[in-house]
Amino acid sequence: MLDPDRRSEPRTRADLSARLRCKAGECAITLLDASTGGIQAMSLEPPARGEVVELLVGEHALPGRIRWQSGQRFGLSFRDRISVEALLDGGHGPVTLAQIASAQRHREGWNGAWPFSRKGTGKKTQIAAVFAGVGIAVWAVSALAGSSRASETKPQTAMVDPAAPATAQR
Repeated sequence: MLDPDRRSEPRTRADLSARLRCKAGECAITLLDASTGGIQAMSLEPPARGEVVELLVGEHALPGRIRWQSGQRFGLSFRDRISVEALLDGGHGPVTLAQIASAQRHREGWNGAWPFSRKGTGKKTQIAAVFAGVGIAVWAVSALAGSSRASETKPQTAMVDPAAPATAQR
């Protein structure tokens, strides 16, 4: 077991009942502490080091691997980083940080597309420039087409020389 002073990130104390799905089946466990990368837990029959398991808390199933085991205690590292708060809450909604970020992007929807938001400003500027360029091109083509049509539809009037004989005026 790692010395608490040598841990890579802070732990949050927990006293939470959960289930662990492993080779031997499902067993009851007690979470002792949690971090974004894993948990320390206790079980009457802890799984062996290296075993791939699934932590079941509320409606959440979090895959991971047993990193150490000593007596009834063991350490589990998650496959994906989690929100400790969401895990200990045990309620509905996302737990992994990737799921939380995805849900946040989904909630933002079009709000993230407004020009005053910081995210995606470069892409929005490019899109606006393309639309402006297309608009200018359409306007220029229609202006040129309009001026050539105007010269085609003007009535042609012959210059009449008043001194010329009448037969030549036809």
